[in-house]
Amino acid sequence: MSLSERRKYVNALLKIFLKSLLVYNPYFSLFYNPLSEPSEPQVTSKPYYNYIHQISLLLDVMPRSRVRLLIGDEVGLGKTVEAIRIIKYLISTGQIRKVLIIAPKMLIKQWLYHDIKDLLYSPKHIRRITRKNIDQIRSTIDIEFTTPIIYLASTDLVKRGSIDKHSKGVYKPYYDFISSIEWDLVVIDEAHQLGFTKPRSSLRTKRISPICMNAKHLILLSATPSRGTHEDMLGRILLIYPEFRDKIRNISRDESLRSVLYRFLSDYAVFRRTKEYVNNLEDKQVFTKLYSFMALIELGDKYRLYEDLNLVVSKILKFLDKKTTGLLKAIVLKRAVSSPLAFLKTINKVLSEENRREVREISVFLNDSIVERNVDELIENIFRSMAREIPREEREEVCRLIGEFEDIYKEGDPGFKALAHLLYNVVNNPKQIPKELVGDYVVFSEYRDTVEYVYNKLIEFFTSHNFKLDEKIKRSIIEKTVETYRDKRYVLERLKKYVDLLNNSIDILINEVNKKAIFIVKLSSQNQDIVHLIPDLIDSLNELLKTNILKILISTDIASEGLNLYHFNIVVNYDIPWSPVRREQRIGRVHRLRQKRECTVLDFVRKTYVDLEFYRKLVLKLLNMVEQRISSKPLEGVFELFVVKKSEFQEEYLQIMESDIASALCKVYEDYYIHGKDVSELMESVVRELSDKLRKYRDLVENLTSSHTDISTKQYVYELTGCRNHEHFTDTLYKVYSSLVGGPRTEVSKMLRQIYERVVHEDEKQCLDPNLVLLVKDSSVEKGYLGLVNFVVDGNVKYSTPILFLYKNNQWEIKKGVELIEWIFDGLSKGIIEFIKIDLSNVKNDEREFEKLVNSYTSRINLLFYQRFGRKGLEIKNHYLSDLIEKALRDFKKIEPVIQNLFIRVIGVQSINEYSDYIRSLPDDLKNRMEKESIEYIKELFENRSCNVLEVNIGIYKPYDLMVECIEGNEKVKYMIEVKSHLKRVFVAELTPSETELAEKNPDNYIVCNVAGLENPNKYEWIVYCDKYSRIEKEIVVKTREEKIAKLFFSLQ
Repeated sequence: MSLSERRKYVNALLKIFLKSLLVYNPYFSLFYNPLSEPSEPQVTSKPYYNYIHQISLLLDVMPRSRVRLLIGDEVGLGKTVEAIRIIKYLISTGQIRKVLIIAPKMLIKQWLYHDIKDLLYSPKHIRRITRKNIDQIRSTIDIEFTTPIIYLASTDLVKRGSIDKHSKGVYKPYYDFISSIEWDLVVIDEAHQLGFTKPRSSLRTKRISPICMNAKHLILLSATPSRGTHEDMLGRILLIYPEFRDKIRNISRDESLRSVLYRFLSDYAVFRRTKEYVNNLEDKQVFTKLYSFMALIELGDKYRLYEDLNLVVSKILKFLDKKTTGLLKAIVLKRAVSSPLAFLKTINKVLSEENRREVREISVFLNDSIVERNVDELIENIFRSMAREIPREEREEVCRLIGEFEDIYKEGDPGFKALAHLLYNVVNNPKQIPKELVGDYVVFSEYRDTVEYVYNKLIEFFTSHNFKLDEKIKRSIIEKTVETYRDKRYVLERLKKYVDLLNNSIDILINEVNKKAIFIVKLSSQNQDIVHLIPDLIDSLNELLKTNILKILISTDIASEGLNLYHFNIVVNYDIPWSPVRREQRIGRVHRLRQKRECTVLDFVRKTYVDLEFYRKLVLKLLNMVEQRISSKPLEGVFELFVVKKSEFQEEYLQIMESDIASALCKVYEDYYIHGKDVSELMESVVRELSDKLRKYRDLVENLTSSHTDISTKQYVYELTGCRNHEHFTDTLYKVYSSLVGGPRTEVSKMLRQIYERVVHEDEKQCLDPNLVLLVKDSSVEKGYLGLVNFVVDGNVKYSTPILFLYKNNQWEIKKGVELIEWIFDGLSKGIIEFIKIDLSNVKNDEREFEKLVNSYTSRINLLFYQRFGRKGLEIKNHYLSDLIEKALRDFKKIEPVIQNLFIRVIGVQSINEYSDYIRSLPDDLKNRMEKESIEYIKELFENRSCNVLEVNIGIYKPYDLMVECIEGNEKVKYMIEVKSHLKRVFVAELTPSETELAEKNPDNYIVCNVAGLENPNKYEWIVYCDKYSRIEKEIVVKTREEKIAKLFFSLQ
């Protein structure tokens, strides 16, 4: 067989394998686009990495008849990519056509222009539902679902329909259309926005929940899948399993039932993997360490002013319903201590109004989302509802406080001063502060005006400390960023708007003395259109400025979702986030993939009663989330921040102390007189409550995420894919690439694409020849089988893989997927394997043995699935939950193997050098017996082909052993046959000088038959190769001038 013929066989075989691997093997399918025409690998614009936790999740989906799950991985673990992987898999396997993705408006672009564009690009099959195209979509809906279609719609658009009104009329029928479709798959991004914390659901939750429940498949995505209450978590579980409805209320009331249910659902329907878990899976630091601290802000001489504010506002709020006074007081005070300016704006606006407006009752509808989004309107309503009743002395006290807070604003409140001096030390004196606080900062506030306040005051602070604004560099950064934006083919007509927004949102400060630089940017609802420009801004900044740069982003929660801020590594919560959901989202902006530095989250807590109360409740919510196996360690310690002066004439500086949370809380609460109660009793209660939660946290943290160990998960992935990790996959792909394409290693998707283009036009049918054999030059290998196996559930192919069984050293070895591809191309490069054609009509029962081996492997895979899923149900002994668990496990099915047409026998052979040494030691009578038996066997084979045997030369020396006459066409052709026999499996032979001379004279009428494996008494297990001398690869060795011998190669040397 010529080199070109061998290459054709290899390419054709690889083409068959790729058809299977691209669809079913997660390492390959990441780069496969089933929506392109034709379906093929896609080159990505940025590198993508195959993480084991993502691979295992996709494999977990495989044996299910319904895919209904909550992916609650920490921020930065690639939940969007995981969802797209599942979407591609379900489309590729024909399980879905009607797909709906619901996401917050700000994230729709992230889906469309980033991961979908890279991994599932197909404008024909992907539509965004908008106000402008809803009518056109509705008119074409009947014909569109003949092929897969993916719709994307914003969360707030989906909830509105023709029955809802706005200021100019009624909404278009968004909800009407979406709710009328029987969706095959619904994906909800940021699923925590569907809240279940109150008896009355929001319109968003009320409208979207039935869409989730009615879809066949459902994927919920949220890095913070619980708002810290069991009711909220159980509400999301109900979306996944509506059949749990009858028992969910009792479960919510019973701690033991909740615990059992959470334990069952963890890693079956609720997947929560942490960055630490991923690091362990990958055996390297994929994610850096995260530190979490409370920064306790000492108020110094401003302490009494904040307490006076507390007392005054509490007196004013006493005019409200007693049931709501405490909560509303907390909201107002939280707003007040966030920033003096923020509070003053709100209270001044109300007290300066001449005509007081009556407002409706607000306390009944108060919830987290109202506080987070509309806090100013809420506080205004609070004050308006009581303004007429505020006594004159309280108004006078308010006016006094306004004056004092105006003075605070002029110089900066204690929280701002702590932040400003901290940042100053980061850029000028990094060795004087803890290493955990050195880096680039994202400062979050819930309030837009607080962002403006901090932004403006920071610029004022740094310009008073030897930094100057540099408008020239600022313009250069904006121009370069906008150019990048233009290259990305965004909406060009809006570029001027972007330039204006950027000009008003960023500043560069330079210290000409030490050449240090500070980059400051602000984000809020006023400039939200530039949110996705932040990474481009940083790239432009780094390219233009080579000096040390402190990067500071000050933002509302507009930047807390969907934005990749790995250029920063420290998160400051300038005011305490209302919900742990917000806190987790904020942390995830920096602590994510591609982050190379250790990260820190710093919660600013002013030493006032209200701040501490809010923070205590927040911490307890985080610890409550641990019970539900969906949150990570909330807090490690406390930094106490003091801005002090050594003397009246010296500058202020920052002093930092660290202590643990319990002692810090005790120390703070000792300073407060709360409602006239005994301080020690109050603090004992708080510490006891927190300590109990911490003990429970420590008990649960070991099983926080996966109940599967990293070792079991890695083995599970390897058993199915044949791949250890992404590096193994990349190395294997490069071996194929260098063999077929050539050239230096490049990005994974490019290598895969070029490999695919090289083999896509090969005729794979030639690999289906039943006489094709794979020879392995390894004497320890006796035999083996290479094939392609589909694994089906209810008649549908759920997985498919090429697989090789080798009988080596008296036991069977298995190679599948990636490791099989690696084995083939390693063997080709080393000359160890070779494809040849051999007449195997005499070989019996090989396919039956292959089938038994496949069945055994399938049993192993089913056992792995059982250990991951099925056994969980049997371990639950709770009778009340047994029927719910049984319902959930119905989605999990046993797979069955179906062997495909491809079946290639594998034969291990011995090298000629090994065999030559061995054959010399054999006695003559054995050699004679081998000659006789092999000649008689070849005689029998040719007689079975209707050839007449004219001559048999056993024990008689002639340059051939048989002469036969065969009918070819209408003619009789005579052939001389030389038989070479081998006790072992050897596919190299030598002709004597006389045999060589005769063969050279009659190359088309001289046949050489190689009979190997005669040590096996069963002749039907012998391996026979017969071909004309002219077609056999050979080497002519000259012995003397008159003598030469032919060395024949039936496989590569």
